[in-house]
Amino acid sequence: MAEVLGADLVILIARDVYLVAKWTYETVSVAQRHSEHLTQLQERLQAQVGIIAGFTHLFLTNLPPNDPDTRFWLPDVRQKLRKLQDLFAGGWTRLALKYDHDYREFNEIYTKGVESGEGQFVPPSYQNQDQWLIKGVSHSDSAEQSSSNLISGPSTRTNNLRTSDNQETDHFRFSRWKNSFKDKYTRYKFAAWDKKRIETTLTQMEEITDGLKRLTGLVTLHHPKYSPHKTQKVLRETLDHILVSPSMHHAADRIGLINHANIQQVIELSDDDASAEEHQNRLDGIRISVSDLSGASLEPEQCKKLSAGSMKDTKGTKHDVLIEYKGWASDDQDFIVERRRDIQILLHVLALAQPPFYPNLLSLRGYVDEEADQRYAFVFDYPPDSLHEQPLSLQDIIKSGTSVKGGANLENRFKVALQLAKSVAALHTVGWVHESICSDSVIIFKDAESKVVYEKPYLVNFEFSRPAGSGTSYASAAVEDRRLYQHPDRLIPSPPKYTKKHDLFSLGVVLLEIGLWKTTRMMCDAKGSRSADGNTTRTLCEPRDVYLALAKEDLGGRMGEGYQEAVISLLSETTASYGSNSGASVEMIKKVINACPRFDPS
Repeated sequence: MAEVLGADLVILIARDVYLVAKWTYETVSVAQRHSEHLTQLQERLQAQVGIIAGFTHLFLTNLPPNDPDTRFWLPDVRQKLRKLQDLFAGGWTRLALKYDHDYREFNEIYTKGVESGEGQFVPPSYQNQDQWLIKGVSHSDSAEQSSSNLISGPSTRTNNLRTSDNQETDHFRFSRWKNSFKDKYTRYKFAAWDKKRIETTLTQMEEITDGLKRLTGLVTLHHPKYSPHKTQKVLRETLDHILVSPSMHHAADRIGLINHANIQQVIELSDDDASAEEHQNRLDGIRISVSDLSGASLEPEQCKKLSAGSMKDTKGTKHDVLIEYKGWASDDQDFIVERRRDIQILLHVLALAQPPFYPNLLSLRGYVDEEADQRYAFVFDYPPDSLHEQPLSLQDIIKSGTSVKGGANLENRFKVALQLAKSVAALHTVGWVHESICSDSVIIFKDAESKVVYEKPYLVNFEFSRPAGSGTSYASAAVEDRRLYQHPDRLIPSPPKYTKKHDLFSLGVVLLEIGLWKTTRMMCDAKGSRSADGNTTRTLCEPRDVYLALAKEDLGGRMGEGYQEAVISLLSETTASYGSNSGASVEMIKKVINACPRFDPS
C-alpha cells in the first residue's frame, strides 16, 4: 500500500507544479500580443506545461497497486518535480495562490496530503478524470481575447431581453467585467514588467524538465504498461490504445516515449530471421529525421576514426562536420549483407537516440552510402557553441598528463565520469550495447573561447555496437589496445555473445582510468616486466587483476569510497543475469552516478 500512496503523493507534487506553471503560462498569454518577446516566452512555457502534463498522464496516473518496480524510478521523478517546486517557490506559487482559483482549491488538497505524510494520505478518487487527471494546455478564450477585453469594457447587447432582465444582466456583466479586468490587468502588468524574471525561471525550468525527459527510458524499462519484457506487439497495442487522442500522441512525443518505442522496434528487428529485403522494408517503415546525403562530397576521404571535416552539398555550400566511415572490406557476400544490415540498424538507432532523451551523443546529420568503396559515411554536426576542430579524446587528454588545461582537475574528472555513466545507462535502458567503450571512444570539445568543456563528453565510435545478445561476426577485441578494455569472457577463442555485462566491465575500466588519471596501457606496463633492451614485454597478469588491485589500493583515496566501490563492482561482476537484464545493468551504473557530485541542474 505504501508504494501506491507514495505514487499518489508524487502525483500531488506533479499537479502542484503543473497548476503553477499553467498559471504562469496564462499570465504571459494575456500580454503576449503586446510583445514579440513575450510571445516567444509563451510558446516555450506552453511546451514546458505540456511536458509536465504528458509525463504525469502517461507514467504516474493509474499505476497498478503495489507495483514494486516503481522504486527504480519514482524517487528520481519526485526529485525532479521537487526541483520545479523549489524553483516556483520564490514567488510564482504565492502569486498563483493569490490570483488563481483552481490553484487555491487544489492547494487545500495538497496541504492535507503533505501534512498527512507518506502512507497516511488517502487521495481523491481517480474515477473523475476531469477533476484529477492533468490536461494539456491550449490557448483559452481568456488568453486569446485578453488584449481586447482590457480595452473594450463589458458588452451592452440586450438580445431582446425584458427591461428588468436587461438591467440585471448589465449589472452582472459589469461586475464580471470589472473582476475580469482587475485580474487581467494584474496579469498584464506582471508579465510585461517582469519579463526578465520569467525568462530566468523558464531557462531553469527547461533544464530540469530535460532531466525529467531523460528519465523516460528508465521509467519505461520498469513501468507495467511499457516494460520491454513485453513483446513489441503488446507494446504497440498499448501505445496505440493510449495514443488515440492527438493530444496524448503529442505528449508522448514531447517526453520521448514514441522515440523510445521506435528504438526498441529497431532492436527487435535486428534479431529476427527476416530476409535482407524484408528487413530493409521494415526498417524503412520506421521514420528517422536524417538525410541521405548522396551527392555530397566529403573531406577527408579517409580516416580511421571520427574526424573533423567538411561537407560540400549538391548546391556547393560547404559545412563543417564530423565524419566517421564504417566499411565492410570483404569478398564474403554473407558477411557483406550482415554488415550492411548492422550499419543500417546503427544508423536508425543513432538517428533516434538524440538529446535530451539520450545524453552526450552527437547529432547525426545524415549518411552517404559509398557502395563502390564498400563503406558508409556517417556525418555528424558539431555540438552547439563548440570550436569546429578535431575534438580531444579522453585517452589523449589522460596521456598528456597536465598539459591539457584542467584535465587532471578532480571536479572535471567527476564531470566526465558522471556524464559517461549517464550515456551508457540511457543506451542500456533500450537494450543497446556499445561494445567498444574505451577512453578513445569518449571525446571532448572546446567552446568558442577555446576552453575544454569537460561537463559535456560525447560517446562515439559505435563501430561494433549492436543489440544485446546479437552475435558478433567481427571482434573489436582484435585491436590490441581495445583488448585492454574487454571483459575476460570476450578474449577467449570462441567468445559468447556480447551483453551488457561486457559493456559494464569496459565502463569500469574507463572510470578507473579517470580516477587514477592513467591509461590502461600505463597501468599494464607498470605491472609488466622489461627485456634487456628496455621494451615492455607481455603483461604478467590478466588486465582485470591489474585493474582490481589498483582500484582497491589507490582509487578510494583519490575519488572517494563510493566511486571506488562502484568501479570495483563493475570490474568484478560476473553474474549472468546482467547480460540480459537492462534494469540490473542500469542499477549498477546508478552506483557510479550516485558516487559523483552533481554538477548539473537536472
